[in-house]
Amino acid sequence: MHLFLAEELIFGLELELPLRTPDLKEAVELQLGLDLPFPREEALSAYSVARESEGYQVTVFAARARTVATTLEELIDEGYAIKGIYPEHQLYLTKRTGGLVWALVMPGRPARVYVFGEGGQLKNRLLLIGGPPSFEELSERCQTGKIYHLDPEPGSGFSPAAELLVEPPLLQEYNLLPPSYRRPDYLKMAIVVLVALNLLALVVGIGFRFQRLAGLAEKTDAEIAELSPLVGEVNKTRAQVNQAEEFQAALNAIGTNPDLPTFFQKLTAELPLDSYLDQFSFDSQQHTVTINGYTDDLTEMTKSLQGLGEVRLKSTSRRKNRNYFQVEIGLP
Repeated sequence: MHLFLAEELIFGLELELPLRTPDLKEAVELQLGLDLPFPREEALSAYSVARESEGYQVTVFAARARTVATTLEELIDEGYAIKGIYPEHQLYLTKRTGGLVWALVMPGRPARVYVFGEGGQLKNRLLLIGGPPSFEELSERCQTGKIYHLDPEPGSGFSPAAELLVEPPLLQEYNLLPPSYRRPDYLKMAIVVLVALNLLALVVGIGFRFQRLAGLAEKTDAEIAELSPLVGEVNKTRAQVNQAEEFQAALNAIGTNPDLPTFFQKLTAELPLDSYLDQFSFDSQQHTVTINGYTDDLTEMTKSLQGLGEVRLKSTSRRKNRNYFQVEIGLP
């Protein structure tokens, strides 16, 4: 059984502790002794810690023990097992809101607003002094458009908090129940034992299967070693076949090329006497020949090559006090 204390019975405290604090629990206990409106030894308390760049942000909730002591004893005498005592707002923290940034308005004197982040972490706690703010005002203060209210007015924009009660609460933090009242959860312990036994059986089964696979792998390795020479011969033959196919493809490609020796004869005959070649390249895909060389007269040189095909002067420059040219000839 879980108990939830009304927010009016809960004392909330926000603490900022430096990162160099040696013992957070001791520091929280000391601060509670200074800030609680009743003696520390009479308090039930729980807290959560968030590490920030500036220090530790600690949220503490506490209640006076004698407020719940009688009820606890009566329930225990009736045979109930008490698993936890939580602030009332934890009743509405469920899986439905676990991935959202949302707020919860709890009417009272004063009214309280709890702002939760992703994962159900309590980000902020506001006390509303005076009249209740509008949905728009509260949405701006809480930085969220999803705000639940225990008793929303129609058309106010607030969502009814009763929607959250269809799922069990997460109860991740702020358990105020003293350790002396916490009884072992024998069902949970039995489940853990069963899970452990199943894991052990799984490990044993995996071990047997591993041994079987190891034997199979050893047998396979022996067969592979026996077949390796044959595989090598097959790969060698396959490489020879590929080489022959590549050579045949090269021969076929050469067969489609133009008669380059005849082209060179014509090129030599047509070039002016003051011109000579430096480089020559042939592009079989574009069916063009590119020549680089030197000449004294670019106009005469390009004009003399017109009979070889479509002549395009690609570039010119000055080298060795002569015109260095690059000409592309499109073959017919």
